[in-house]
Amino acid sequence: MANPLGASLTALGDLASPALRGLVLASMLVAAVLLAGAVWAVITFVVPLIPAWAGWWGQAAELALSGAVIVLAVALSLALWPLVAMVVSGLFADVAADRLEAAQLPEGARGRAPSPLAGLGAGLRFAAVSLPLNLLALPLYFIPVVNLVVAVALNGFLLSRENFVLASLRHGSFRGAVAGLRQHRGAILLAALPAAVASLIPVVNAVVPLWTLATMVRLRQQLTAAGPGS
Repeated sequence: MANPLGASLTALGDLASPALRGLVLASMLVAAVLLAGAVWAVITFVVPLIPAWAGWWGQAAELALSGAVIVLAVALSLALWPLVAMVVSGLFADVAADRLEAAQLPEGARGRAPSPLAGLGAGLRFAAVSLPLNLLALPLYFIPVVNLVVAVALNGFLLSRENFVLASLRHGSFRGAVAGLRQHRGAILLAALPAAVASLIPVVNAVVPLWTLATMVRLRQQLTAAGPGS
């Protein structure tokens, strides 16, 4: 029987293993560069466009508008972060999966990286689902408490979906991966829940896609061992 939360906790330990340690550091570095670049772009190009008004009320209005612009930029980055993080981690996904399976499976049971065309198709399908959902959810990010619930639910759904497909594509077709996703959607979403909560933490969320991928690699192995009726 599959143990989704057990797969997630075990995969968390995989992040510190020699197989993934370098990839985790690379993801953190890329995230830090992207975050610094976004902040610099807002301060350099957007805030100076705000007109200056005379008097104390004008300065207060300018300060309030500048703050609103920065808050909007942060909210937008939170809304689009799962997509950006998945693109970044996608650079390392095949390498990470290869290293994980090499450490966990005998040679004959290991998968192989999908063809570039199959990988591109899966990525485009993911973007077609994730981008509209994130944009639709954007207004909810301004509502306290609701924004946290929405972020966890949406990140869990998107990250679990994409990474399970990535892990499954190494052992079959896209159609088979989607069939497995539908059959085990509850276990897959539950396995991604801890990583989805961690996605709310800045910087740490840079490694959430790798954590979710490691989780799905382990969960796929559990589901395969349990048999088709599990």
